Amino acid sequence: MTTSEKTDLAVWRYGIISALLHRNEEDGTLEDDLLRLAARSFRTLDGRVVSYSPETLRKWLYRYRNGGLPALADATRKNIGSHESVPQEIENRLFELREVLTL
Repeated sequence: MTTSEKTDLAVWRYGIISALLHRNEEDGTLEDDLLRLAARSFRTLDGRVVSYSPETLRKWLYRYRNGGLPALADATRKNIGSHESVPQEIENRLFELREVLTL
């Protein structure tokens, strides 16, 4: 995902949660507002229609409050292309077995 796409996604998510940021607590609880917002459908940047759970919306709200707009963009995974969860010895053995089976 490019920087521009990440920014677009963050701004789009902000548009969804902005009502939660400027809510009047006298009008109801945050939970009620999250449920109301979760009942709505939204059109994504690529045109799909989606809805989100109250928990997802809550996470976006807290991410924004703690990190601002950049926190609403998806972070790049740190372990892409790595096999840290598989011990090196087992990984080596799996490659050896694959080679034997393809002969």
